[in-house]
Amino acid sequence: MIALKLEQRGADLVIVFDPAVCAALSLKAGDAVRIQRADGALVGTVEHDMEHEARAARSRAFLKRHQKTFDALAKH
Repeated sequence: MIALKLEQRGADLVIVFDPAVCAALSLKAGDAVRIQRADGALVGTVEHDMEHEARAARSRAFLKRHQKTFDALAKH
């Protein structure tokens, strides 16, 4: 579980992310973090790097293309 700290800075109420949390979520200054209420709980999301998504899509396509080979190797 990740706990975040709320601080008052001037007129603003800000959420302070621990450096370990920033590292675990790959957060950097300027990233958008969206928080919404879902079933009585607050849920936060971070937008992913689109370049990463493109790389992940290529990886999934490669795995799908070679699935028969992986299945054959798994039988040995």
